[in-house]
Amino acid sequence: MVLTANNTYTGQTMVLGGTLDVQGSLANNGSNKVVLGVAYDGGPGGIIQRSVPLGGSYAGLGSSVYADPLGGSCADIREGVNATGVSKSVGMQRRNRTDDEAAGPTLISEVFSLSGMAYSGSQTDPFVLEMQYDPSQLPGYVGSETEEAYRAAGMIALGWLDNGAWKNAVLGDSVVGQLVDTTDLNYNGSWMRSSSRTAAWSSIWGDYLGSWGVDSTQDRVWAVLDHNSEFAATVPEPGTMMLLGAAALLLLAYRSRRSRTKGG
Repeated sequence: MVLTANNTYTGQTMVLGGTLDVQGSLANNGSNKVVLGVAYDGGPGGIIQRSVPLGGSYAGLGSSVYADPLGGSCADIREGVNATGVSKSVGMQRRNRTDDEAAGPTLISEVFSLSGMAYSGSQTDPFVLEMQYDPSQLPGYVGSETEEAYRAAGMIALGWLDNGAWKNAVLGDSVVGQLVDTTDLNYNGSWMRSSSRTAAWSSIWGDYLGSWGVDSTQDRVWAVLDHNSEFAATVPEPGTMMLLGAAALLLLAYRSRRSRTKGG
C-alpha cells in the first residue's frame, strides 16, 4: 500500500505483511502507533517505508509491539537528517531471532533491519537508533539487580550483525571513537538525557559517532550510528567489549597528547 497524501486518521496502523510506503505523511506515524508483524521462520513480515527528502529528518520512523514472543521488541529512529544525495526511501522490518542468536551472544530482543538510508555501500548520515529489550532474557536473570549488574559491566548494548557475527553496533561506524565525551560510552540513561548535556548534540551528530548507552529503567539501548544493518539488543561477546575498551583508551591517549602539545 502506498500513501501519498497527508493522511489524518489517528487509529493504529498495523503492517503484518507486505509493505506500507508512506510517501506523504501519516498522522499516527509514531513508535507507539505503527505495528510491524514479525517474519516468523524466515517468512515475510511487515515493512514500513517512508520517503525522506534531502534535508529531511529520519526521526519518527519506528515500530511498536505486536505478538512479540519476547514481549518487548520495538525500534525507533530518534534523530538523523538526510544530508547526502537525494530523497531516500527508509525502511524498517522486524524478524525473530534464530535459535543460535538466542543462545549466544544472547539477543535480548528481536531483530530489526534498516534499509534505504545509505549513500555509499552501507554508510549513512549519522542517526540515533533506540531499541527496547526484554531483561528476562539475560543469562542468569533473577530480577532488576541482574539487569543493573549487566549494564554496569557494559554487557548490554545495541548490537549489529556483521557478516554473521553480532557486535556492538558502534563498531560499524565509519570512525570508531570519534567522541566528544567519553562518558557517552555505556552512558547510564536515555539518549535524551545524554543529549541534553550539550547544545551541540542535536546539530553535530557526526561528533558523537561511537556514543551508546543503556536506560535500564525503561529497558532500552541506543547508539549513534552511520550504517545500515540488522540490529538487536544484545549481550555482546567479550571480544567486542575489549575492542571498545581499547578504542576508548586510544582516544584518551590522543587527547592527552593533544593537550600536552597545545600547552607547550
